[in-house]
Amino acid sequence: MDETLVTSIAVAILDYLRSHPRSADTLEGIQQCWLGSEDDNPAIVLLALERLEADGLVERLPIGNRLLWRKHRSV
Repeated sequence: MDETLVTSIAVAILDYLRSHPRSADTLEGIQQCWLGSEDDNPAIVLLALERLEADGLVERLPIGNRLLWRKHRSV
């Protein structure tokens, strides 16, 4: 796993959330809309999200059969 790539994706996600603090989206939406790339490996984007979640910066929100990611509400 390319740690530099995971870190850069995590930083890009945080940058997006700073500009759009009320955003919430699926993994695919984050990859396409927040990061503007369909080329990033979804597994790497997921790993970046999970690391941000472990740091308490984002949270996952199950809505029906979908999983949304958003800025952690306590941050």
